[in-house]
Amino acid sequence: MAAENVDPPQGKPATNVDALGRKVWDKSYYAQVAEKKTGGQGDSVEQSIATLLPDPNRKPVVAVPEVRENLKRRKETVDVTKDVGKVRVISALTHKSQQGGFYCKVCDCLLRDSQAYMDHLNGRKHNRMLGMTMRVEKVDAKTVAQALKRRAMQENAPKLSTEDLQKDLQERIKELEAEEREMKRKRKMNKKLKQESKNISTKLKVEDDSTENVETDQTEMLMRSMGLPTSF
Repeated sequence: MAAENVDPPQGKPATNVDALGRKVWDKSYYAQVAEKKTGGQGDSVEQSIATLLPDPNRKPVVAVPEVRENLKRRKETVDVTKDVGKVRVISALTHKSQQGGFYCKVCDCLLRDSQAYMDHLNGRKHNRMLGMTMRVEKVDAKTVAQALKRRAMQENAPKLSTEDLQKDLQERIKELEAEEREMKRKRKMNKKLKQESKNISTKLKVEDDSTENVETDQTEMLMRSMGLPTSF
């Protein structure tokens, strides 16, 4: 343990040079100066700071479920060809999930080929992180027969749904054709109404012009009968 009261070293630090002419620092002198400034608690301060900062060499600890179930069938489909033909630029700061290979976000690990990736997904470590053991539930013949029956019903279901989809498709086509005919009829009706409105406006304009001309002729005849000039 360092002494609490340490007098600063007397004099100046020794200045020496090595064979290449470079300055050599007096480590003992500056160590005593640093210890005097920190009050002999330099190591404890460094340790307290280190506890607040994350350790880059320490791997993150993933919590494993305490209660684990029997091994179950995987429901999602694993696509190992989704990145085929893609080009990626990888740097030193690129996250592990964006690097080349197959990334498992559950275990936070990167595997380089599809065979190793599938072995990992089916392995003990990955299923342990999912909360499952490698034990398979034991069933009797009745349970197996029921499962096969459900599988057969699922295989027959798409046939029925395909027929229903065909019927729905035909009905939908008929509805779309009826809607298209109705839209054409409305467009034709609107065009006809616009043409009739245009004809009526033209007719009214012609009638107004003819009425104005008749009134002008009557005025000129009256002025002529009175002996007044008709042009100004």
